[in-house]
Order: sequence, then C-alpha cells, then structure tokens
Amino acid sequence: MSNQCGGRPADQEIAAERIKEARQLNRSINETLSRILADLQAGRLGEVRDLATKQKQLETAMAQAQKLEAEFNERFGTGLESGEIDFERARFEIGCRLARIRRCCREKGVSQDPGAG
Repeated sequence: MSNQCGGRPADQEIAAERIKEARQLNRSINETLSRILADLQAGRLGEVRDLATKQKQLETAMAQAQKLEAEFNERFGTGLESGEIDFERARFEIGCRLARIRRCCREKGVSQDPGAG
C-alpha cells in the first residue's frame, strides 16, 4: 500500500481509516488462527468452526482494502515517479517472506538462534 499524499484531506482520512480497520482485522484473524492451531495441536477441536468465518472476514477485508487502494491510486496516482522504487512495499514484501521462512524453519525444527549451528 502506498503512503502518498493526494486528494482532499477527508478522502485521505477515509482511506487511512479503512486501511487501519483492515490491518486491525488482519491482526485479529492472525491471533485467532494462532490460537486455533495451538488448540488443534493440543487436541482441542472446539474452535475449528471459527476458522471458516475468520477466513471469509479476511478475504472480504483484503478485497475491500485492495479495491479502495486501487480507487485511491486511480484518482490520485501512486505517488511514485516513473522508475521510482516503492521502498515501503519492498519492506512489506521482505517482511512477509521472512515470516514465511521463520514459520517453515520452526515447523522443521530448525533453531532460530543464529549462533547455533
């Protein structure tokens, strides 16, 4: 997502609020999924039904955030000049990839201590 300025302040505030809501929902969904996975690993299956609901909420929120971002960028541009690098997006993508690597390593029992080896 871009963090460029453009449009009327009211439009910016609405877009920022929608993005904030989507991020809060994403955090809530991640917490719920973590709890459900821990319950599954411990043999407690009671909250599995929440998984489908949270997944649907996440899909809806992500689709809405992407739609709002596309509309905002269509009206005001992306804030990047031709050939300019979006460092915020690059940091976000690197963070996501590192999180996937950490999860994968934990699942395979690889130590997370860089000095271990």
